[in-house]
Amino acid sequence: MSQGPYTVELFVHFDDGDPAGITFFGNYFRMAERALELGLEQRNVPWKEWFAHPEYGIPLRHAEAEYHKMLMPGQRCKIRQGVEKIGDSSLVLRTEVHSADGHLCATIRTTHVVVDKQTRKKRTIPAPLRTFLDQSLI
Repeated sequence: MSQGPYTVELFVHFDDGDPAGITFFGNYFRMAERALELGLEQRNVPWKEWFAHPEYGIPLRHAEAEYHKMLMPGQRCKIRQGVEKIGDSSLVLRTEVHSADGHLCATIRTTHVVVDKQTRKKRTIPAPLRTFLDQSLI
């Protein structure tokens, strides 16, 4: 049964900003990664299933972002994240970063592929992750 995307809240720290006091564009990718870690935790998937499994890794294959509105350090933001597309060995995560007042600030898409750590060749998505991803479809 699909639960849909998950939402997490993060604080935008002083060092997330650039000299103009606006969140630095690259830090949105860090926020997306934090949201993934918190989303795994929300759905009771052990951290090591994604980040430190002895048999497989999940490297990033492609990343893109669209920036809609400025996000300022010193405030909280809500991040909505879910799976936009899932295949046999790859997936696309969609991350939406919203300001505390609900404005969409950025949309990030990251494509990940599951690879065997020994052969470095793609492999099917393992069952525990497949369940998490299927439950997180947008």
